[in-house]
Amino acid sequence: MRKVTYINAWVTRPRRPPRHSSMNWKRALEQFLFSSGLAAINAVFLSFLKCGDHLIYPKPCYSGTFEFIKNTLEKFGVETDTIPAGASIEEYKKLIKSNTRMLYAETPCNPTMAITDLASLGALAKSHPQIVTAVDATFASPYLQQSLKLGMNISIHSCTKYLGGHTDLIGGAVTVDNVQLWKRLKVHSASTGALLAPFDSYLLYRGLKTLPLRVERHCKNAMAVATFLEKHPKVSKVWYPGLASHPHHNIAKKQMKDFGGMISFELPTLEQASRLVENLKIINLAVSLGGVESLIEHPATMTHGKMLMSDAERLEGNITDGLIRFSVGLEDEQDLINDLKQALDKC
Repeated sequence: MRKVTYINAWVTRPRRPPRHSSMNWKRALEQFLFSSGLAAINAVFLSFLKCGDHLIYPKPCYSGTFEFIKNTLEKFGVETDTIPAGASIEEYKKLIKSNTRMLYAETPCNPTMAITDLASLGALAKSHPQIVTAVDATFASPYLQQSLKLGMNISIHSCTKYLGGHTDLIGGAVTVDNVQLWKRLKVHSASTGALLAPFDSYLLYRGLKTLPLRVERHCKNAMAVATFLEKHPKVSKVWYPGLASHPHHNIAKKQMKDFGGMISFELPTLEQASRLVENLKIINLAVSLGGVESLIEHPATMTHGKMLMSDAERLEGNITDGLIRFSVGLEDEQDLINDLKQALDKC
């Protein structure tokens, strides 16, 4: 019987080493799949941080990440400092201390769509050998942003989102740039058991086959919707990296193949934001993202609500009562614009 080798790679299915390329086999060994995106994030933090270490991370960020840092890492003695999401690399530099062990980023940022210059962040860490860099790049997907090539040590993705693409699986992926980091993550994955289930692995493998086609349509639709929203008189502000008005548009152009399917925009009041999301007919009110269907949510009362963040923490992260996060799906772009228009008319 032929011997089959199993590895934790993008898809946990039987593989064997390529006959002619040891480099491809090495890359496969440097990837991990976990049972959720948050499990992947936790694995990175717990593998590389301990009591007395110092972490610098952005605010705002994914609410699950924020809650884990506040309720677990800090409780276990990890020191933390925050910078505004999308701040210049100089802000990271100012906070580095002798016990700093990780610079963490999220780009595009959840939910404000701020962009971090990954090449500059990676260059900063190279002058401090004790520091590793990690980035949650879920909003971009690996198709639009290859974080390791930009100088990051660790890239994290929620497979639940664009990688799976059909809102029918939960998973997380971690990729590292060297074998030493892989060994430390391997110990964690083996001892916690938070690995992707076989059927979810199959669903992820299916989703990856259409990732480029789906992401290109997400980007096309998002640009059309963002342009419409920016011109609408009832919309106070639109944050989409593809718009020239985005404060980090030039950084996004440099490090992303295209600008993704995620948009944030702001209405003047909570009442208007509520009326908008409640009157949509095609776009669904739900907290996930990255699937074929369009999903919209109100961060201040949903993903970043009072159960996870205080009012002061939300305001510090520019999560206002009127902020709305929109995951643009694959529907006809004019249908999406018409749906937003009729809902905005009722605000």
